[in-house]
Amino acid sequence: MKRLALVIGGLFLMAESAFAIVDFQVLYNFRMMQEAQEGTDAEVRSRPAILGAKVAIHTNPLPIVPVALGLTIMPISVFAEDKDNAKFTGVKEQEMLEVGVEMMAWLPMVPVVRPYMKLGFDFLGKKTEKAEGVEKATELKYMSLTSALGLKYALPMLPMLGFLLEGTVAAKRFYSDDDSADKLLQPRIDALNEKWLPYFGGSAGVEVAI
Repeated sequence: MKRLALVIGGLFLMAESAFAIVDFQVLYNFRMMQEAQEGTDAEVRSRPAILGAKVAIHTNPLPIVPVALGLTIMPISVFAEDKDNAKFTGVKEQEMLEVGVEMMAWLPMVPVVRPYMKLGFDFLGKKTEKAEGVEKATELKYMSLTSALGLKYALPMLPMLGFLLEGTVAAKRFYSDDDSADKLLQPRIDALNEKWLPYFGGSAGVEVAI
């Protein structure tokens, strides 16, 4: 009985140490994105897009409090060969970058598989796109509010290494101060501008805690 108690206690201690003072995360993201149609009466619709890796660093100076704060950065690559979307939007190239802050909280004293949640604010969002047959790029800026629920699996014998799986619900608000936007893209920019557009997605990745 005493040996069983020691084993269980060890598992809890190892699980607790997995969320240490500092953690580094790399997550590969998939997202349903909002896109607006080219033309004078631009329609907004959702479509799937594969994105890049999101890198995050969190710090938890008080390990007894199951809350950490951190920074995130995510360069985004929209589907390069999406003829249907290119026809819908009139855009041939898109690149995005998001930088933000994030709060992460988790259930303490849960061994091996641990639920967690995240709340984030992307204060810097930038989307650059080019119209078909036009070389000049148009830049749109945006901010995002994000929330996520996830699970972390940590190996009992290697608690500093974790595997993450999470789902995200969020909204972004575009605002463009580029007065030189290409006239082919202006209607779809107007359709996106000054609106909160919801989206959802998921991600999977790894975490290293020290």
